[in-house]
Amino acid sequence: MRIKQPPKKPREENLVPLINVVFLMLIFFLVAGSLRDFQARGIKPVEIHQARLSDKPRQPLLINAQGQISINNQLVEADQLVTVLQKAAANSPDKIIFIVADKRLAASTFTDVLQAAAKAGVKDVRLVTQRKQR
Repeated sequence: MRIKQPPKKPREENLVPLINVVFLMLIFFLVAGSLRDFQARGIKPVEIHQARLSDKPRQPLLINAQGQISINNQLVEADQLVTVLQKAAANSPDKIIFIVADKRLAASTFTDVLQAAAKAGVKDVRLVTQRKQR
């Protein structure tokens, strides 16, 4: 007489050890990646410092969202920008120009202003920002 054996249940794989190993590897690479020195690869991260009260912008260059540039409440055309920046840099003892740009300004327009500042001999360009309200 033959006895029927109960049907075999499909074997379920236990994935918990695999998940644990993957999780531990993730933590290891996160820690190892954050400890790597950026300067070893020749990268110098941007340094940001909070301006002191004495560093208030003097005659800032204002750029609205449409790319219109003004300084001292006078509109400046693109072809006059280098000359205006040369005068502004000459009036500043440390040749610093402060720029207040609208956050919706196209990056290409901002790049053009920075190139004009370089042609004008400006030594330092500072972008004036606003601290986000919490």
